[in-house]
Amino acid sequence: MLLAALHDFIAAERDLEEISYNQDPAYSAWMRDAELAHERLTETLRSFHGLDAEVREDQPLKRMAKVIDEMLGHEEPGGARRLHLAMQVAFFTRFQASGIGATAMHRNGLLVQARHLVTAMIQLPLFDSASLEEAASEHDAETEMWAAF
Repeated sequence: MLLAALHDFIAAERDLEEISYNQDPAYSAWMRDAELAHERLTETLRSFHGLDAEVREDQPLKRMAKVIDEMLGHEEPGGARRLHLAMQVAFFTRFQASGIGATAMHRNGLLVQARHLVTAMIQLPLFDSASLEEAASEHDAETEMWAAF
Protein backbone atom coordinates (compact mmCIF):
# COMPACT_ATOMS: atom_id res chain seq x y z
CA MET A 1 0.00 0.00 0.00
CA LEU A 2 2.85 2.40 0.82
CA LEU A 3 4.60 1.73 -2.48
CA ALA A 4 1.35 2.26 -4.41
CA ALA A 5 0.70 5.55 -2.59
CA LEU A 6 4.27 6.71 -3.29
CA HIS A 7 3.93 5.77 -6.96
CA ASP A 8 0.62 7.66 -7.26
CA PHE A 9 2.18 10.73 -5.60
CA ILE A 10 5.11 10.70 -8.03
CA ALA A 11 2.80 10.28 -11.04
CA ALA A 12 0.55 13.13 -9.90
CA GLU A 13 3.52 15.45 -9.33
CA ARG A 14 4.92 14.57 -12.76
CA ASP A 15 1.54 15.46 -14.29
CA LEU A 16 1.76 18.86 -12.61
CA GLU A 17 5.26 19.27 -13.96
CA GLU A 18 4.01 18.56 -17.47
CA ILE A 19 1.49 21.42 -17.24
CA SER A 20 4.15 23.63 -15.65
CA TYR A 21 2.11 24.00 -12.46
CA ASN A 22 -0.36 26.13 -14.43
CA GLN A 23 -3.08 27.63 -12.22
CA ASP A 24 -5.58 27.77 -15.10
CA PRO A 25 -8.95 26.32 -13.99
CA ALA A 26 -8.76 23.91 -16.91
CA TYR A 27 -5.98 22.11 -15.03
CA SER A 28 -7.76 22.01 -11.67
CA ALA A 29 -8.26 18.24 -11.94
CA TRP A 30 -4.47 17.75 -11.99
CA MET A 31 -4.05 19.98 -8.96
CA ARG A 32 -6.79 18.10 -7.12
CA ASP A 33 -5.25 14.73 -8.05
CA ALA A 34 -1.85 15.86 -6.77
CA GLU A 35 -3.34 17.08 -3.49
CA LEU A 36 -5.26 13.82 -3.03
CA ALA A 37 -2.15 11.75 -3.83
CA HIS A 38 -0.15 13.73 -1.27
CA GLU A 39 -2.87 13.28 1.36
CA ARG A 40 -3.07 9.55 0.62
CA LEU A 41 0.70 9.17 0.92
CA THR A 42 0.74 11.13 4.17
CA GLU A 43 -2.10 9.06 5.62
CA THR A 44 -0.47 5.81 4.48
CA LEU A 45 2.82 6.84 6.11
CA ARG A 46 0.97 7.73 9.32
CA SER A 47 -0.73 4.33 9.32
CA PHE A 48 2.54 2.57 8.52
CA HIS A 49 4.32 4.27 11.43
CA GLY A 50 1.58 3.01 13.73
CA LEU A 51 2.25 -0.62 12.87
CA ASP A 52 4.43 -2.75 15.10
CA ALA A 53 7.46 -4.44 13.60
CA GLU A 54 6.30 -8.04 14.04
CA VAL A 55 9.51 -9.64 12.85
CA ARG A 56 13.11 -8.49 12.64
CA GLU A 57 12.83 -8.26 8.84
CA ASP A 58 10.28 -5.43 9.24
CA GLN A 59 12.84 -3.00 10.70
CA PRO A 60 14.36 -1.95 7.35
CA LEU A 61 10.83 -1.28 6.03
CA LYS A 62 10.14 0.96 9.01
CA ARG A 63 13.40 2.82 8.32
CA MET A 64 12.46 3.31 4.68
CA ALA A 65 9.04 4.69 5.63
CA LYS A 66 10.75 7.08 8.04
CA VAL A 67 13.13 8.27 5.30
CA ILE A 68 10.21 8.93 2.94
CA ASP A 69 8.32 10.79 5.65
CA GLU A 70 11.38 12.84 6.61
CA MET A 71 12.07 13.71 2.97
CA LEU A 72 8.53 14.93 2.42
CA GLY A 73 8.59 17.02 5.57
CA HIS A 74 12.09 18.46 5.23
CA GLU A 75 11.94 22.23 4.96
CA GLU A 76 15.66 22.94 4.87
CA PRO A 77 16.99 23.47 1.32
CA GLY A 78 18.76 20.32 0.25
CA GLY A 79 17.67 18.41 3.34
CA ALA A 80 15.65 15.82 1.43
CA ARG A 81 18.56 15.29 -0.96
CA ARG A 82 20.92 14.72 1.97
CA LEU A 83 18.54 12.13 3.39
CA HIS A 84 18.33 10.46 -0.01
CA LEU A 85 22.11 10.38 -0.30
CA ALA A 86 22.39 8.93 3.21
CA MET A 87 19.82 6.26 2.36
CA GLN A 88 21.78 5.35 -0.78
CA VAL A 89 25.05 5.12 1.15
CA ALA A 90 23.54 2.97 3.90
CA PHE A 91 21.14 0.95 1.76
CA PHE A 92 22.88 -2.42 1.94
CA THR A 93 23.64 -2.16 5.66
CA ARG A 94 20.54 -0.46 7.13
CA PHE A 95 17.83 -0.98 4.50
CA GLN A 96 18.08 -4.68 3.79
CA ALA A 97 16.80 -7.63 5.80
CA SER A 98 19.45 -10.20 6.64
CA GLY A 99 19.03 -13.84 5.81
CA ILE A 100 17.91 -15.92 2.87
CA GLY A 101 14.47 -16.91 4.10
CA ALA A 102 11.26 -16.17 2.26
CA THR A 103 10.39 -13.25 4.55
CA ALA A 104 13.80 -11.60 4.16
CA MET A 105 13.73 -12.03 0.39
CA HIS A 106 10.22 -10.57 0.18
CA ARG A 107 11.15 -7.57 2.35
CA ASN A 108 14.31 -6.97 0.33
CA GLY A 109 12.30 -6.98 -2.88
CA LEU A 110 9.97 -4.36 -1.42
CA LEU A 111 12.93 -2.29 -0.25
CA VAL A 112 14.56 -2.33 -3.69
CA GLN A 113 11.27 -1.12 -5.19
CA ALA A 114 11.02 1.56 -2.53
CA ARG A 115 14.58 2.66 -3.25
CA HIS A 116 13.76 3.16 -6.92
CA LEU A 117 10.59 5.09 -6.06
CA VAL A 118 12.43 7.31 -3.58
CA THR A 119 15.03 8.04 -6.26
CA ALA A 120 12.22 8.96 -8.66
CA MET A 121 10.63 11.13 -5.99
CA ILE A 122 13.83 13.09 -5.35
CA GLN A 123 13.91 13.98 -9.06
CA LEU A 124 10.63 15.90 -8.73
CA PRO A 125 10.73 19.71 -8.88
CA LEU A 126 9.62 19.77 -5.23
CA PHE A 127 13.17 18.84 -4.29
CA ASP A 128 15.05 21.08 -6.74
CA SER A 129 16.18 23.56 -4.10
CA ALA A 130 19.69 22.11 -3.94
CA SER A 131 21.85 20.00 -6.17
CA LEU A 132 23.19 16.64 -5.10
CA GLU A 133 26.70 18.08 -4.90
CA GLU A 134 25.51 20.86 -2.57
CA ALA A 135 23.66 18.35 -0.44
CA ALA A 136 26.71 16.10 -0.14
CA SER A 137 29.11 18.93 0.66
CA GLU A 138 26.97 20.71 3.27
CA HIS A 139 26.66 17.83 5.70
CA ASP A 140 27.97 14.37 6.22
CA ALA A 141 24.98 12.40 4.94
CA GLU A 142 25.73 9.27 6.89
CA THR A 143 25.92 11.17 10.19
CA GLU A 144 22.55 12.80 9.54
CA MET A 145 21.01 9.42 8.70
CA TRP A 146 22.09 7.88 12.00
CA ALA A 147 20.86 10.91 13.93
CA ALA A 148 17.46 10.71 12.22
CA PHE A 149 17.04 6.96 12.74
